[in-house]
This record gives sequence, C-alpha cells and structure tokens, in this order.
Amino acid sequence: MKKGNGVTRKYAEKVLLEIPKIADSINKDAKHFQLITKIAVYGSYISTNKEILGDLDLAVEVKNKYEENEHSSKLFQLINSFNSGSYIERLFKANDYVYKCLVNGKKCLHINPYNVLEISGLSEDIDYKIIYDFDN
Repeated sequence: MKKGNGVTRKYAEKVLLEIPKIADSINKDAKHFQLITKIAVYGSYISTNKEILGDLDLAVEVKNKYEENEHSSKLFQLINSFNSGSYIERLFKANDYVYKCLVNGKKCLHINPYNVLEISGLSEDIDYKIIYDFDN
C-alpha cells in the first residue's frame, strides 16, 4: 500500500509476487512484439530494511519476440492501434508498451532497462535480486 511518499515493504513484496505472472502473460500474448526475458529488483528494497520504501525499482530486459519482417509488422499494428499523437509519439508509446503493461497501473514501480545494473556496477545477490528469468 502507498504511504505518503513511499510504499510499504509488505506491499512491495505483494507486487513482486505479481510481476512474474504479468511478465508471463505479456510473453504469451501474440500482440506484444517484445519478450520480457529478465526482471530484477534493486534499490531501497534490497539495500535497506526500512518498512517504508521510496518506490520499487525494477530492471527489465526486453528482446524482440519475432524475426525482422514479423517484428516490423507487429510494431506497425500496435502503432496504428493508438488513436492519438504523431507517428513518432505513437512509435515511442509502442516501444514502451511492454513496460506499461508490466506496471499494470501500479504507481509504486520505477522501471529501467536491465543494463542499468551493469552500468551502475551492481552485483547480483548483493545489490539486486532476479525475480524473473524467462530462460529458467
């Protein structure tokens, strides 16, 4: 549950149980042209024992689900399904659509690309924990 400027650890744990299920449903849905391959939690959830967290930080790895021609076709279908905005705005919206679906209305989530973990020099099991791995 959100509390003022943060989220409770108990609520964060509940959300973290839901995230892999949402990722699986996104990966099974043919309309999505991207595949979620890995999700890790990091930040205050891992680095502190505080009961109130600022937000829930996730790093998400996404890959193309289809080969080039089919990927382009699926991308254009999604772009054309949006009713407003310029072509460029709809293209960005399409590229971020998988993240929006993963967030699924939860305002407590802060999502970054997976490579933020490596760029930041974070170490698995110390600084972050993988909560979803499509290959396993």
